[in-house]
Amino acid sequence: MVDEMKGEKRHMAELKSMMGIKDVRSMQSMNNEQWERMYDDGMLSLEKLAPFEHQIETPPYRFKWVLEKASGEGKSLDIGCNNGSLAYLLNKKGFEVIGLDVGDKLLAKCVENVPEGKFIKAFADQEIPFPSNHFQIVTALEVLEHVQNPEKMVQEMVRVLKPGGKLMATVPVGKAYDCPQHLRYFDFYKLGELFEPFVDKFKICRIYKSGTADRERKLYAIEVTK
Repeated sequence: MVDEMKGEKRHMAELKSMMGIKDVRSMQSMNNEQWERMYDDGMLSLEKLAPFEHQIETPPYRFKWVLEKASGEGKSLDIGCNNGSLAYLLNKKGFEVIGLDVGDKLLAKCVENVPEGKFIKAFADQEIPFPSNHFQIVTALEVLEHVQNPEKMVQEMVRVLKPGGKLMATVPVGKAYDCPQHLRYFDFYKLGELFEPFVDKFKICRIYKSGTADRERKLYAIEVTK
């Protein structure tokens, strides 16, 4: 994990150099085509930090949190699916998995990694191309801090979630492991305020694996049952 964190810092330096990024404002002004180009160049892929095989053989703690909470059967939607590792693990639990992300090359990698899944090109803070009350499980791990319109993203996640279904999302605690594509920072109250207009009840906790390098990756986790 320590090596992954060092790799993440190198990865961020490469990203800033490639895109000419100087600060967060530069990221906020990027259009969808620029985001897509970043993904297609592979600069945001988990493969830069940990290969797909490593992610599924030794799931990170946030994946374990989702897998412990995910119950029932039916369809699951992973928003910001990246290389498909969480979709793979949910599929092994019996869910029909669908992933959403941007970048054609990235999604092609998902299809290669998880041939049983379905992967769709779409932006997380725009209308999700599925009907209301469609998914038993909706996940978005460390995505909300990247999007330009988090309110729209939460609204859409809740819309496509089935009654009785579960929505699980994580964000970094404040500026924990900050990087140039984080457009905002969350504390406990800001995260709650983001979800309050769209759901009646939710739980927020902090997750990390005590006694390991995962403590450096401190996250707020929010769990919603519709």
